[in-house]
Amino acid sequence: MAVTCITGGTGFIGTHLSHALPGAHLFYYPSEDLRSLPDANAFIRKWKPEVVFHLAAQSVVTNDNDLETLDTNINGTYNLLHACRDDKNLKSFVHISTDKVYGYGTVTRLSPLRGFEHPYNTSKLCGDVIAQMYRNYYGLPIRIVRTGNIYGPGDMHFDRIVPETIKATLEGRPLQMRSNGNFVRDYIYIGDLIPAYLRIASEPPGIYNLGGVSCSALDLVRTILRLMGSDLQPVILNNQRNELSYQRVTDCPVWWNPTTSLEDGLKETIKWYSDRA
Repeated sequence: MAVTCITGGTGFIGTHLSHALPGAHLFYYPSEDLRSLPDANAFIRKWKPEVVFHLAAQSVVTNDNDLETLDTNINGTYNLLHACRDDKNLKSFVHISTDKVYGYGTVTRLSPLRGFEHPYNTSKLCGDVIAQMYRNYYGLPIRIVRTGNIYGPGDMHFDRIVPETIKATLEGRPLQMRSNGNFVRDYIYIGDLIPAYLRIASEPPGIYNLGGVSCSALDLVRTILRLMGSDLQPVILNNQRNELSYQRVTDCPVWWNPTTSLEDGLKETIKWYSDRA
């Protein structure tokens, strides 16, 4: 099996990916910090990977700590890419970006990058562009993956709408929605995503859009409440700043065919949290 490294391997998505790649070497934060070029260099020199999945990021989208977000998602990305320049074994670098780099609307791989609304969006846009530069100028074998919102068992970031709604409902309190509830996003179940990551690692370098089930935030919350048998009603705060009101990811690979319906994915997710409540 190819020598594989994963940054962000202890996070929500990274944990699922590492389970699919049991022999992979993980970059452990905070004992290792991608914001440190010596740490990034030492990690790559130690393992000399053939495949790198770069998932590590400050992913709390409601976080207003702009310096931490920008430092982690930009500095950490170019440090890792710089470290990989001298890895003669490298055959595939999978950079996990986000649909947030596109900004508003129905988007394709050729859509302009307009993710300037929020520190998270902007930091991921910068990392995305830097990864493209390392591919175009230095010839690194980089695949960039831009996905909709990912949900599923094991997500402990309770600022995200799916785990936040489930947690609030299990605790018997109404969810407080930061948006007006009408914002539309793509949702992808983690069980569909991981096989796509593995496939993209062996696909040609380039940009890969992965869209999901399109749904408004309020409809998503109501579906979760119905599946949990709750008569609680969400409280609409509508105090989220610079939130994208609509986004739909298109122009996906022909082989991308997620098989998990939104209801089935949410049922599995609800069960995971309920079993641990």
